[in-house]
Amino acid sequence: MGLPADGLPNAEFRAGQKAARDAKAAERAAEKIESDAAREVDRLTRPTPRERNRAWRTANPARARGLVRSWKLAHPDEVRAAKRGRHIAKRAATIEILSKAQRGRCAICHCRLGDEVHIDHIMPKALGGSNRRSNLQLTCAPCNMAKGPRHPLDHARSLGLLL
Repeated sequence: MGLPADGLPNAEFRAGQKAARDAKAAERAAEKIESDAAREVDRLTRPTPRERNRAWRTANPARARGLVRSWKLAHPDEVRAAKRGRHIAKRAATIEILSKAQRGRCAICHCRLGDEVHIDHIMPKALGGSNRRSNLQLTCAPCNMAKGPRHPLDHARSLGLLL
């Protein structure tokens, strides 16, 4: 174990090698930080898939409509399920709003409403009423079944509330 080729003792030679390795490691770390930063900037400035899709649909409206139409024809069950999901969510929101307005009580007999709630049309659809929230009320099952498609004044008279 003599001297290395350049004539330095082993300890000094190893220290020089270690310093060179440390310098290269520091250089690689700095390059990695720069490349990571460049990748992050690229990621943040790149449009999202949603933005790319929106831009394509804006540029190709007729083709986009055709693709949606053909997908709906090919997947009727999924279209029906999505429509039903929207209906269920809208119904739940309507029940919550009406329940707060009626303080959790039946609109006809004023009993506490439980889990089984009926949505009743104040003016029945058969008599020209609408599905607007202003024409809806929450009732208990017996009151809703008793009212049926009668006019609200006729029902009130049958209950003895009006003369």
